[in-house]
Amino acid sequence: MFSDPNIDETIQLNGKVYRFSEASSAPGIVYAEIGRKAKIYRLIDNKNDAFALKVFKEAYRSSNIRETTIQITTYQDIVGLAVAQRVVIDPKKHSAVIRQHKDFTYAVLMPWIEGKSWINFVAGKIRITRHQSWLLVQTLANTMARLEQYNLAHCDLSSSNFIFSPDFSSVELIDIEDMFGPNLIPPRDYPKGTNGYGPPWIQSKGIWEATADRFSAAILISEILGWQFKDVRGASHGDTFFAEAEFGNESRRFRLLSSRLKHIYPPLSRLFETVWFAQSLEDCPKIEDWQEMLTVSKDMIIEQRQRKPRKPRQPRHSIQAITKGAESDFDRSSRTWWGLIYFIMVISGFALFLATLMALG
Repeated sequence: MFSDPNIDETIQLNGKVYRFSEASSAPGIVYAEIGRKAKIYRLIDNKNDAFALKVFKEAYRSSNIRETTIQITTYQDIVGLAVAQRVVIDPKKHSAVIRQHKDFTYAVLMPWIEGKSWINFVAGKIRITRHQSWLLVQTLANTMARLEQYNLAHCDLSSSNFIFSPDFSSVELIDIEDMFGPNLIPPRDYPKGTNGYGPPWIQSKGIWEATADRFSAAILISEILGWQFKDVRGASHGDTFFAEAEFGNESRRFRLLSSRLKHIYPPLSRLFETVWFAQSLEDCPKIEDWQEMLTVSKDMIIEQRQRKPRKPRQPRHSIQAITKGAESDFDRSSRTWWGLIYFIMVISGFALFLATLMALG
């Protein structure tokens, strides 16, 4: 692997200066994340905006990156594809940078996406609320359905390849170098999916087509919906909810998640089961079908809750107790008055008796 640049070291691309930043969790070390194909550095420009520099390992560097990058930039205005706004370090255009760091040949600079990664929630079994799960699945389904409508596909969608905002309301895809598009150059090797999100029939041959995300998107949507339940979180395989060998089999995790989806809204469970036992992408529902079903199911759940009669709040004291208390207060009051009247009558009688005696005397 190549050597890292120094903290605060700078490079200049197209007239702009970018500075390598320090890892906040490891002072004295340049920020870097290592992936399967590349190492990603975090850079800061003069406006203090953050960028990602994706430096590919030698086996994955080629001039195809330059051509693919030019084509991918045409999709930068599509929601969810912010990282399509990118610049490739071309040996012909940026020779000074290459002399500075030879390993930066065909590296790609793109916006840095701040947010959360779903893989951290799965690996850490981190709880999300029902409201958060609904927000995230609807946002993810909307983003992926929109790509499908444009005949685009990520082709390796997984828990680690999308970032979502802290409020769960926006999603951005990352690692889009091998994405499918009508005008994009096919990769040398077709993506074979990620363990836990791709069945054997995808991983054996690889996929690169407009429908490529239908299986993985369905698994992610189902997984995120189920994550609101403690028993689903507890059953997680590790970094993924499902183990690679489970797909197509009636495993314990499959039955658990299916039952939880059925509890939420039965048609969701039927969509999930259709995908689970699929043997081709043609067998999988469109992502748009998930998008529509999520909208319908949420509306149905809200309507059912509004219809459900609310249990009347039990008063702190029952009517009988209040009545009984009122009667008791009345009885006590009556006895008090009658006693006072009796006392006055006795006093009056005694006074009359004394007056009579005095008259006789």
